[in-house]
Amino acid sequence: MTLQVIRRAGAVALLAVGAVHLQQYYGDNYRVLPTIGPLFLLNGISAGVVALGLLLPIERLAGERTGERLVGLLALGGVAIAVGSLIALFIAETSVLFGFSENGFSTPIVIAIVSEVAATVLLAPVAVANLVRSFSDRGGAPRWRPGPHSTPLTGRDRG
Repeated sequence: MTLQVIRRAGAVALLAVGAVHLQQYYGDNYRVLPTIGPLFLLNGISAGVVALGLLLPIERLAGERTGERLVGLLALGGVAIAVGSLIALFIAETSVLFGFSENGFSTPIVIAIVSEVAATVLLAPVAVANLVRSFSDRGGAPRWRPGPHSTPLTGRDRG
């Protein structure tokens, strides 16, 4: 699989994360819960925005290096959303989170766990690869910067 396919699959998984949270917010009346309700809405919106950003051809719109950096940051944001959601669910399942607790694994919870794990596993390598590439020097050969006591490297010195 290429990095582009992994990126797109991670974006779809992140869309599922957002969709589950929005469904719980609107369909299961989580909107009436203080603190938890707004967090579910925020999760749904942020997951959707980041996923749509990952689906856009950012490299063509912003240039290659800037595009790679933006894709890396979006993927990192997607990982943060997914991992944060998993941690919050774990806390709500094992104790109390902002006065709220979950009991058992209903269908939306299972879908959320699967999509959050998938988003994390798929988007983490996208984030690392794009950020490393965007910050690396692509010239290949060592750069020579003139200084008071420097001489340029010859082909024999570069090894």
